[in-house]
Amino acid sequence: MEFYAENQTSFFDLRNGDWTKNSWIRKPENLKMVHESFKNFGYGKLENLISKSKSHFLIEGIYIKRNFENLIDSLELTYNKPEIQTKYYAEFWNRRKAEKNDSIIYEIIREFNSMKMNKNNRIMKTNL
Repeated sequence: MEFYAENQTSFFDLRNGDWTKNSWIRKPENLKMVHESFKNFGYGKLENLISKSKSHFLIEGIYIKRNFENLIDSLELTYNKPEIQTKYYAEFWNRRKAEKNDSIIYEIIREFNSMKMNKNNRIMKTNL
């Protein structure tokens, strides 16, 4: 019987490659697929891999000098709102628009924030 077996997926390259230069992950369809996989796997498990402090976070060797929660919230709030974007957020969204993946990035951020809010609400109700 003949069958196809992929011996090295493009997704595998993300783990050992440079995320800042990877073109595969920039494609909207791949971003959506990875997001759906992470939703099923559990973003909480992945979030534990992020080293966070109040002023910065580190993920897979990428250092970002911003509070993680504030960054994610601000990215959602500033999408398509240049009047409230600081330089950092304007540059972020302009890069996403140039890559033609801004709308899927916004959708992912919005869903991620919604999942976090739902989780926090469940925790608060449990503690009452």
